[in-house]
Amino acid sequence: MDHSNAFITRFQPPICSSPTVPGPLHGLTLALKDIFCLKQHTNTCASKFLKNFKPTYDSTVTSKLKRSGVKIIGKTNMDEFSMGSSSTYSYFGNVINPNGFSSTEVSNHRSTGGSSGGSAAAVAAKLCDLAIGSDTGGSTRLPASYCGIIGLKPSYGVISRYGMVQYSHSLDCVGLMGRSIKLVQALFDTLVGHDPRDPTSVIMPTQSNDLKSIDLSDLRIGIPVEYFPNELEPEVVKGLREAAKWLQNRGAQLISVSLPSTAYCLGAYYVIASAEASSNLARYTGVHYGHREIEEKDVLKSGSSTNGEFVENRSNGFGDEVKRRILLGTYSLSATGMESYYLKSEKIRTKVKEEFDNVFEQVDLLLTPPTLSIAPELDTNINTTWQQDQLLVPASLAGLPALVVPVRSVGKWPIGIQLIGPWGSESRLFRVGKAVEEEKESKK
Repeated sequence: MDHSNAFITRFQPPICSSPTVPGPLHGLTLALKDIFCLKQHTNTCASKFLKNFKPTYDSTVTSKLKRSGVKIIGKTNMDEFSMGSSSTYSYFGNVINPNGFSSTEVSNHRSTGGSSGGSAAAVAAKLCDLAIGSDTGGSTRLPASYCGIIGLKPSYGVISRYGMVQYSHSLDCVGLMGRSIKLVQALFDTLVGHDPRDPTSVIMPTQSNDLKSIDLSDLRIGIPVEYFPNELEPEVVKGLREAAKWLQNRGAQLISVSLPSTAYCLGAYYVIASAEASSNLARYTGVHYGHREIEEKDVLKSGSSTNGEFVENRSNGFGDEVKRRILLGTYSLSATGMESYYLKSEKIRTKVKEEFDNVFEQVDLLLTPPTLSIAPELDTNINTTWQQDQLLVPASLAGLPALVVPVRSVGKWPIGIQLIGPWGSESRLFRVGKAVEEEKESKK
């Protein structure tokens, strides 16, 4: 049973192919976020605007999954067009965190995080082994932390986004989720690779896939002092300290480092992402496909202008959060907002990248909290919800890989840690993530 409302569409039987040579994903089950084109199946983006849209082609991710022999069991619920941090901005209803779910105590329902909340809930509820999400500013890592699973935002450009509906093209990444480091690494190895159909796609350097190394004495791990804001709950800090101790026990050297521009990242992220979203979503007019408020014959009868039709289609087809971000983005790109907001945000992004580059001359990777708290209740104030992204967006602005691994729980609610590495260092993140995973398992 899907008590979490994790799925928009379920496939019976699952979609799969028989590979010539069975690989590591063969026979496993997987859920796909409803922004990845799957030929002749609806791709709604959790929006009224696209509720009946069926693409005529497969995304690169979907094509590779089909060839791998994995069983695609359905397409998951999410924040509309990936805009949100709670998976409550969906035309198809809220996604509910499966940890501690109760059908009778609705007041205790908690958030999965967003925007890939359905994918995380499906894995956490053991409805599937793996899931695909997206990560623009934490949309895979936040749900992974709240739901107690593994979540990876890969290096920008190493997994093709061809056939993935865009939110913010300079930030969007394919997100990977699973029950274990081993499974997520196998999924990463299946999907990574250059794709000429994606202009941002790059060739990934060859990496070691060895997860067996227990000794971490060759690694220096930095802990940024700016990642401990006043809002950070003590239980989250406790989880990070516990993980730090585990890594020290395996020989890793822990070093305090500084990323001074961290406090400016969240504001810069929302300006840049919204500006790009306002451009990317301009294609949705309802004329050629998508929601159409008034049928063409009625438009001709009424004598309404094409412009007026666009306004009606978009006003009634998009949800409130999408419209808010389009307005913010449009203003940021206007003559009034360009200098004051957009260009300043791009300067902050450049500074953030420089600071990460400098820090990675001192350390091999970073250990941080991913969230400010455990999963909040579903009716939590919106301002508190979006603030949860503040420890996640810096890696996104810099295009760096980041991995979330669960370390402990407060009652039924999981707490994770975040590992951030230089561009292309996924194998290093998997190695350290595996060490954390093993230590957690040994404490049960």
